[in-house]
Amino acid sequence: MQKIFLYAGIILFLFALLVLGIPLFPDLMATHILGSINLGMATFLLLNIVTPILAFKYLKQTRKG
Repeated sequence: MQKIFLYAGIILFLFALLVLGIPLFPDLMATHILGSINLGMATFLLLNIVTPILAFKYLKQTRKG
């Protein structure tokens, strides 16, 4: 049960960082990290990559148990 809240917390944090970070800290979110990828783009990519991975892990765990 604690893993569910951990997974949800990670996704909620990434979403809040994306939604609130861009208007509040535009210069920070526009910092280039790797080539043309900035912090806002990296957060968006993490949000769209981590969410399905965590959902798959959760579904795999519930099928075992």
